[in-house]
Amino acid sequence: MLPLPLTTALAAGYLLAAAGCPAMPHMAGDDTQMSFTHKAPVIENDKDAATLGSYNVSTTFSRSRNDIFKVGGLHLSEFVPRFIISYNVAGRTDGKVCIAPASVSIAVHYEPRVLIASEYEKGSCMYGKVLEHEMQHVNVDIITFKELLPQLQKSVQAAAMSITPMGPMPEASLETAKNILTEKIKDALVASVEEIEQIRFNRQQRIDTRQEYLRISGACR
Repeated sequence: MLPLPLTTALAAGYLLAAAGCPAMPHMAGDDTQMSFTHKAPVIENDKDAATLGSYNVSTTFSRSRNDIFKVGGLHLSEFVPRFIISYNVAGRTDGKVCIAPASVSIAVHYEPRVLIASEYEKGSCMYGKVLEHEMQHVNVDIITFKELLPQLQKSVQAAAMSITPMGPMPEASLETAKNILTEKIKDALVASVEEIEQIRFNRQQRIDTRQEYLRISGACR
């Protein structure tokens, strides 16, 4: 499971219901909000190729037995959505309560880092070629998020809307009930994140090819 940051909140006030939870407001189709923000990459040029080669990167490529490549640059980023869930609580005349999701807010902030080997001085031909390559990775990420985050939003919305109110229960059980409901919504979010990560990985792999590395290696001779 991904360690997704989470905040929950109880909606202010109580709604009175006579029996069961008939008066509980239910999530509507627009009660899940998604925001996506991104910054220009932070570019670092202070680590040598050997150090960059020690990073654990996920992309691989097919190479010849005679190929010897050194890592000239890296693109580092995280995809960790933050989400806030608010809940409605309804009180009954017998003192028991019911709880149901009220809204979900999801926020994705993308702030990549681009590392260029210190052997390539800023302004040099190879610095420019490596930066150009790494910016392809950044652009693919941004395009992928803009395309697929609405699907994540819909998946979370569907999961939240499918949840029926929990209760009636003693008020002391609210925290436990809230955790159960939160996990259901979080499961849908994690599943969508994993799908997006796989698509993102596949698209990034198409950039990191042997042909591309050979092109960059010979571009500044």
